[in-house]
Amino acid sequence: MPSLWRNSDQRLPLTGSRFSAHSYQTTVLAIQESNQYQTDFIPFCAQSPLLARIATYTGACLLNRTRQMDTQTMMSTKGRAIQMLNKMLAEQSTRPSDEAISGVITFVSTDICHDETQHLRIHFEGLREMIRLRGGLQCLGMDGLLAKLAAISDFIASITLELPPLLEERADVHLPRSTSPLQPSPLAYNTPLVPSPATFTKFARPLGLQETTASILDDVQFLVDRVLDLPVDSPPWELQKLLSMSDWVYNRVSAGGPAHPSRGGPRRAQGPLHRSVEMAALITCHAIRSRQPFSRACSRQDVVELLQNVQCVPLETWRGLLGVLMWVLVAVVPAAHGMDQAFHSKSMLMVATLQIGLGDWDVTHCALRRAVRLQGWLAGGDASDVGEAGERSEVEAGSHAASNP
Repeated sequence: MPSLWRNSDQRLPLTGSRFSAHSYQTTVLAIQESNQYQTDFIPFCAQSPLLARIATYTGACLLNRTRQMDTQTMMSTKGRAIQMLNKMLAEQSTRPSDEAISGVITFVSTDICHDETQHLRIHFEGLREMIRLRGGLQCLGMDGLLAKLAAISDFIASITLELPPLLEERADVHLPRSTSPLQPSPLAYNTPLVPSPATFTKFARPLGLQETTASILDDVQFLVDRVLDLPVDSPPWELQKLLSMSDWVYNRVSAGGPAHPSRGGPRRAQGPLHRSVEMAALITCHAIRSRQPFSRACSRQDVVELLQNVQCVPLETWRGLLGVLMWVLVAVVPAAHGMDQAFHSKSMLMVATLQIGLGDWDVTHCALRRAVRLQGWLAGGDASDVGEAGERSEVEAGSHAASNP
C-alpha cells in the first residue's frame, strides 16, 4: 500500500504491517455518528509524520501508566517527538502551521491528562505566542476546530490547577463564536453551570432523570448562578444571604438522599447516576458555604467514591447528559490532581467538553468560563466577567428555542 507519510525517511518504526491510521475510527462517549474531530482531525494527524510521532508518545504514556512500558522508554519516545516538533518550529518562526500548532496542543493535552504539569505554563505561553503570530484563535484552520481544541485544553488546565486561563489573559486573543448544527439534542448540553429556562425538572423524563435527581440539578444551577451574579465587593449581608442559601440547598440535598460520605450518615440504595449528581451537588454546596476551592472541599474519599459512581453509569446515559457530566467532573477534577484517578477524570472532562463543543461552542465556552469564575470566587476573588453577559444571553436564547420546539 502507499505510504501514509509524505517522506519515506520519516516513517514511524511500527512493527508488522503498518498501522492504517487513516482508517482508524474513534467514538466520543459511545457516539457513533461522525463529527469534525473524526472527519478532519484524525485524517490530518494520520498524514502528518509529526502528529503521528506525537501520537506514539501519547500511547506510550498510557502504556507506562498500565506498567506495560518503562519510564525511560516513554521519555525517549517523548524526546524524539519534541525534537521533531522543535525542528518544525525552527523552520516556521514567523507563521506556525496548523500542523505545528496541533502538535503543541496534543502535547499540552497529553501532559494535562497524565499530570505532567510542571512545564505547563511554559508550553501554554509558547502556544499563545504561536496563536498570536497566526492572528488569533479565530485564524486557525479546520473551521475553528483547532481553536476549540486549544481553548478546551486551556480551560481544563485552568480548572485542574485552579488558576486563571492562560490563552485568554490578553484581550487580543478571541475565541470563535460560530456554532455547528446541534447534535444530539440541546437538552443533553444543559448544565448546572449555565442557567437555562429548560429546567431539569421540566425535562426530567426525556433526560431520563429521576425527579429527585432533576430537582438537585435545578437547585445547584440556581445556586451557582447566584454566586456568579454577585457584584464586586458584595456587602456582608449579601454574602450571608448566599451562604444561607447554600446551607439550605445542602440540607435539602442531604435530606433527599444518602449523606455525604465524608460526613457520615446512612446511605440509601440509589442508582450511580443519582449518587454522582448528589455527591457533586454536596461538594459544590460545601465549597460555596465554606468558600474554599474544590481541591479542598472535596476529600480523597469523595474523589474515589464519586468517580466510581461516574464510571458505573453507562456511556450511552452520559451521552444524553453531557452538560451534567461536565459539571460533575469540574467539581472533582481539582481534588483528583495527583491521585490515581486523575487520568480518567481529566480525560473524561476533556472528551465530554469536546463533544459539547463540537455541537454548540457557545454553550461550551460559556460553561467553561463560568466554571473558572466559580473557582476564582471560591478562592477568595470576585466572580465578575465582563465578556460573559452577552455570551450568556445567546446561550439562554438557544435554550429558549430548545425548550419551546
